[in-house]
Amino acid sequence: MHQREIGVLYKRDGVRLARIITGGNQEGKRRPGTSNVPYIVGLAKALQMAVADMKEVWDKEEKLRDYFEDEITKRIPEIKINGKGARRLPGTSSITFKYLEGESMLLNLSLQGMAVKLRFSLFILIAYKPSHVLLAMGIPAEFAHGTLRFSLSKYTTKEEIDYTIESLVEIIGKLRDLSPLWKTLKIINRLMWQV
Repeated sequence: MHQREIGVLYKRDGVRLARIITGGNQEGKRRPGTSNVPYIVGLAKALQMAVADMKEVWDKEEKLRDYFEDEITKRIPEIKINGKGARRLPGTSSITFKYLEGESMLLNLSLQGMAVKLRFSLFILIAYKPSHVLLAMGIPAEFAHGTLRFSLSKYTTKEEIDYTIESLVEIIGKLRDLSPLWKTLKIINRLMWQV
């Protein structure tokens, strides 16, 4: 015996759906079986609750995201906030840290106690291709490898954002100190100022 799961499929008018499972004619002839009414009622209530404070949650997330991006931009050189100024989700921030690899940053963030995730399989890791979305946005492949996406939620606090900022400043500084490319760039910049 097991509980049935519940979900929603939002369909635009005019879109035709094929049957999922053959058998009875329930659910508009889309699938057989009896509707799980208690779960449907529970889902409706959950959706109602989510929508009720959505504007407030999105405003909070956007404010925290903008604060995070402003502070990171002030404190870490050679970064790019992807999508800044465009319409985007309030609770996400995509940041390119030039002259660094994403894996080393993620590993160090994980060691600082942050929840991080590599979003590709081992197969892709072997070939290690940058995100096609970042490439389509015009970010060069060598910089796309150093891009991280940060996600916030309605439960994210300013203290957590501040901790993330401090951790990133420390981590990026350490990793760039180890980077021969970063050292070369600093020498070139110094020479350019002397000319």
